[in-house]
Amino acid sequence: MASLCTVCVQSQSRYTCPRCQIAYCSLECYQKHSSRCTERFYQDQVENELHSQKATGMERKCLERIVQQLNNLGQDDVSDASDEDDTDEMDNGLTEDRLRELLAKAEADELTLQDLTEEEAQHFNAEIKNGSLGTALGSWQPWWQRAPVSELDSLDDYVVPPIPFHICCGAGRHASPLVALTIFEVLYAYAHMQRVFNGDLAWDSLQAASHLLHLAAALHGRVIYQNLRECMQAVQGAAVSLSISGGGGDEFHVLCLHDAACILRRGCDSILRALRETSDLLDDAVKEAAEQEDSRKAVGGMQRSKKKLEFLMSFAANHLTDIETLASQSQEFAEAEAQAVQ
Repeated sequence: MASLCTVCVQSQSRYTCPRCQIAYCSLECYQKHSSRCTERFYQDQVENELHSQKATGMERKCLERIVQQLNNLGQDDVSDASDEDDTDEMDNGLTEDRLRELLAKAEADELTLQDLTEEEAQHFNAEIKNGSLGTALGSWQPWWQRAPVSELDSLDDYVVPPIPFHICCGAGRHASPLVALTIFEVLYAYAHMQRVFNGDLAWDSLQAASHLLHLAAALHGRVIYQNLRECMQAVQGAAVSLSISGGGGDEFHVLCLHDAACILRRGCDSILRALRETSDLLDDAVKEAAEQEDSRKAVGGMQRSKKKLEFLMSFAANHLTDIETLASQSQEFAEAEAQAVQ
């Protein structure tokens, strides 16, 4: 007999979080628990990183900035007079001796969260919660914002695969131009997911896939959009319902609109890359979900979405005129939305 959902404690649990193994019954309960789960995950990741790497060169400088910020987060700025009086303390209140102590532990691969004082740990956790730790560590740059020539030079290890088979059309059957709108929705969902996960999907492919499918209704359902505005109203409504720490709202929506428009403007190779990476993510998520109980429905849904992605890749490769038209429209739409937000 299934146990009760540990979030609402009302319904029987159907799923298990792959990160913290908590049992939950629905997407709503999953979202309610996700902030606590994410906080613990990032703490573990940072601690593992500190264990596995020596702080040398640029890494040492990055660590110095992070350690310096730990004792400064959440505090009011000290006055210029107090800074001048206390020559033994750095500008942010962390003593040089304390910094040397922490850096020595890091270089010896011995620095963990337990080495921080209670106050430093509180500031560190505040960084995690408000999302500013990622800024200190260095922001992730989406591949679609790099110069297109970088793909030809293999600067990001991406290899352009062969053009997919033309399966979207057949004898007496021609794919509707409206299919392009579904591609735009998937590109928006892909960019949204990549930004929320900071480009790192491997640590929780199942949650990343759930995030994307929640936004891309036409990918896992029978939704047919008639125009770009209708498509974007649907995906924005889905985004609003997600619980996102540090990313959301109108500005984030406009950013993802520009992302999707940018991928379209870059042409067929970039569109296929995003769609193929989405398909690969669903592959990983299917494998992860298959290890859980009562996962047949979820696995079946993701497998059907993969089939639709094959259709979309065929359309993108063989209907360039429709794609180019949408690229132009989406850029104008994104610019208009940006003006409305300002």
